[in-house]
Amino acid sequence: MQGDIVSKHLHDLIGPVQRVAGLVLLSALLGGCATRQAGAMPADGTEPAAAAHAGEAGAAPAGDAEASSPLDKDWVFVELAGYSGELPGPAPVAGFILTREGRGMSGSTACNRMAADYELDAATGALRFSKLRNTRRMCDRAASDTEQAVLDAMISTDAYRMVDGNLELLSKGNVIARLRRPQR
Repeated sequence: MQGDIVSKHLHDLIGPVQRVAGLVLLSALLGGCATRQAGAMPADGTEPAAAAHAGEAGAAPAGDAEASSPLDKDWVFVELAGYSGELPGPAPVAGFILTREGRGMSGSTACNRMAADYELDAATGALRFSKLRNTRRMCDRAASDTEQAVLDAMISTDAYRMVDGNLELLSKGNVIARLRRPQR
């Protein structure tokens, strides 16, 4: 009987310890420790040529790689498929940055921090996020809804395009999110 009580208390203590250890590990991962994956980005760092989206109004010219690059820039969500809340919402704003160095994504879901690895094919405009991870803070209802829409979009993304300096995330040819540079 006494052994059962000790066992139950030990079990009750182990769960929180494992969760804390998991959060410490997640914090280290979100701190920029993403692994570099062999990807399809050319060594010169150029981005999808406008030829892939030539018929689209506002697409950046093929020679303007910097304007057509989503890399190393802050992006904030202004539209998410299936989400009708205000975007960008109050701080923390949902958004991210794709870093050229290390090929990592880091950002915010409007409540929690998120990070992922990504693969980008400059020639075709393909973009996929992998190893998506996020912290698990409690959120108010609006931030929780935004977070779910952001994570759904990140998981579904298979391509991107730049239109008039804004970033669009695509899934099966359909726009699932629109992002812009933050207003300073």
